[in-house]
Amino acid sequence: MKKRYSAVLALVISMLMAFVGCSAAKTQTDASSREETSTEQTTQEQKDKENMHGVFGEFTSVGLDGKEVDQSIFEGKITMVSIWATISEHSVNQLADLEKISEEYADKGLQVVGVVSSVYINPDGSLSEDGVNKAQEAAEGISFVNILTNNELKAAKLDEARYIPETFFLDGDGNIIGSSYVGSKSYEDWCDIVDGVLESIK
Repeated sequence: MKKRYSAVLALVISMLMAFVGCSAAKTQTDASSREETSTEQTTQEQKDKENMHGVFGEFTSVGLDGKEVDQSIFEGKITMVSIWATISEHSVNQLADLEKISEEYADKGLQVVGVVSSVYINPDGSLSEDGVNKAQEAAEGISFVNILTNNELKAAKLDEARYIPETFFLDGDGNIIGSSYVGSKSYEDWCDIVDGVLESIK
């Protein structure tokens, strides 16, 4: 009798362990499935946001002139975007050439916008006054808009920037046209590139 009881008890324990094992496996599978679904939804949301507002997404920042700037600055025009910093002599030196391009290609629907990666607006709205002064000094005589960096711009694009300056072109919806260009170039080289970009979208 004791042997039979022991056998039944062993069978019950085995069944319980099997059940618990299956339940644990199912729970783990369900958790993995939910995590994958959540990741897919997040990725899709990011893609949807980019499709709606372009590579920079929806953002609000401030220009070197103190005026508010948002994603609408890229709407309806071809934009040459230059990410620059006061610590990069090459990026500062080419601002004058970009100013020429801004003026000479305006009637062809092209605008130039700078993004100042060396001046960061903290989440509480504070920033380095010294950094702003240096950037304003570097951009003296430059009429095109230069946007100060914040969390939204960093997350959308600037965290990907590994070299300064980096330049790329956006279409009227804020999406990148072609490739990014790393490093500074001569005015003539930029004109050739701009002409090629404008020709490619005709």
